[in-house]
Amino acid sequence: MDIDIDVYLGLGSNLGDKEGNLLKAVSLIDSEIEGLKVIAVSSVYITSPVGGEDQPDFLNCAVLCRYYYNAKKAGHNLSDSDLLNLLFKLKSIERLIGRIPEEKRWGARVIDIDMLLLFEAESGKKIVINLPDLKIPHAELKNRLFVLLPLLELNADMTCPVTGKSLKDVSDKLADKFVKTENGASQKIGLYGRFNESLTEITKIF
Repeated sequence: MDIDIDVYLGLGSNLGDKEGNLLKAVSLIDSEIEGLKVIAVSSVYITSPVGGEDQPDFLNCAVLCRYYYNAKKAGHNLSDSDLLNLLFKLKSIERLIGRIPEEKRWGARVIDIDMLLLFEAESGKKIVINLPDLKIPHAELKNRLFVLLPLLELNADMTCPVTGKSLKDVSDKLADKFVKTENGASQKIGLYGRFNESLTEITKIF
């Protein structure tokens, strides 16, 4: 059965041309993965790093994509393995932009593309995946204000597929400008800019 999936992605960059890296990622996501199209992009936020603090600030945003799955062409109905394959294609875009796969966790990176949440587009049914290489919702979603704030711009009524909690309530419980992360570091976040309508430029707003 053909099915359309709403795919919420989190993007981040803190090396090189950070604005350019986000722009390039959005463009490649829309053009290079068959069946995947960008629907909307959030504002861009500037965020202090979560891990080692001796690195530049990040630029982060969220992207809503629509994944048009053609079951007849694929020869089978949508499965977890198809969504895992989608993740691998997103990771190949990271490499195209210049990310080195061996980069350490919490370290600086040219680009980071995470799959955060999945919903059936027509019904709104939540999709939960628990594979070694793919967990939906993203395991760190509840701890990351720099993910929650842009996500809520795209869908203010979103709830966690596992707990049913409002993501707005989750974000409200995190500190306004500073949030404690798992490793105890204090993190700041602020609005940085917005994409233009054609998604070809980011205009700073501060």
